Amino acid sequence: MGGPTITKPNPNNVTTFYVRDASGNIMAIYEKTEEQNKYKYRLKEIPLYGSTMLGEYKPNVLVKEVAISNGSVSNTYPFGMLQVGRNFNAGQSRFGYNGKEMDNEVYGTGNIYDYGFRLYDPRKVVPISPDILARNYPWQSPYTHAGNNPIWAVDLLGAQAKLAIWGSGAGDESAFHARAIRFASSTNVGYTTVHGITSGKDFVDILRTKTNEEGSIASFVIFSHAFAGGVILEPSQGFYTSTTGLGSGINSRDIDDIVAAVESGEIRFEDNAISIFGGCNCAGYGNENDNTALAREFTQKTGVTSIASVGSVSPEIIGGKETGRLVSDVQFFRIERTESGELITQKLGKIIDPTEFNVDITIPSMEPRPLQLIPVGEPEALPLTR
Repeated sequence: MGGPTITKPNPNNVTTFYVRDASGNIMAIYEKTEEQNKYKYRLKEIPLYGSTMLGEYKPNVLVKEVAISNGSVSNTYPFGMLQVGRNFNAGQSRFGYNGKEMDNEVYGTGNIYDYGFRLYDPRKVVPISPDILARNYPWQSPYTHAGNNPIWAVDLLGAQAKLAIWGSGAGDESAFHARAIRFASSTNVGYTTVHGITSGKDFVDILRTKTNEEGSIASFVIFSHAFAGGVILEPSQGFYTSTTGLGSGINSRDIDDIVAAVESGEIRFEDNAISIFGGCNCAGYGNENDNTALAREFTQKTGVTSIASVGSVSPEIIGGKETGRLVSDVQFFRIERTESGELITQKLGKIIDPTEFNVDITIPSMEPRPLQLIPVGEPEALPLTR
């Protein structure tokens, strides 16, 4: 319609809605009533227009019925403040603007939203604490919400991205998917998003997207078939140490593609970022010093610490169910790069729990700016006047 919808409350729990066009003409009239613990919406009247209003059609049709016991509706202004008289929350839902949880008990209904690492006040259009990653964005106020543009941007948790990735295209997809979900659901790893990939391009694109959304990558784990030369996905479309001779598909990618994206700023890893390769032989075939293996080359070129296996990997199964831990038939290793560029390898044993390799979010302290004294000269004597 393009025009406003005007409401008029009436006695006996009846609300009338007047739907108007851009010129203010009434196009339809609805009524909302409360009956038997339900809200019922009826189309009461449709004006008929020619060159002038010719009459009206009164169908009195029930168009919608909402159970009050579990219904909630929130109408907000662009930055999330509730519009007075245009909300109901009969089901006592805890969530509102952007799907974030409200802290109604302390601050009042809809006055504070919990964004994970900080609280947001939609009435003032600012979080009540500074962005914990403010030093990574010196051009932006530490109290900015959604980049001051909530129409196209959404504040997430305000921290680096943690990813659980499962591979598709080489079989066992449902098992890999279930492992990614189990990993992300663990209380040890914090907020982690789950992503499916069918190609190396998908993997690199996810790292780009999450860098853009969250600012940087803190960790990722990949559950997929693999070998020393890469992650196996759709045929010839995987993620490899090098696409030369390994991946001829148009959507295949290799470590150098990530290095190029890091150099261009499209992908950013935290200094303490960690990668977990949950497939077979990602640290090599029987030799942990094979620098051509996927995990070792990834760490060498990106500086990101890797966890990977020399040998085949399978899930630990107890009582017919996967426990979430992974078993290597040889050994798991932790691979780190020193400041001098040397790779250091640490044995982790044959069984690991991927959730134990959590990355702590580094919260920068907000140091006060030092005061600068501005010298001023002696005040000039003012001439006496009468």
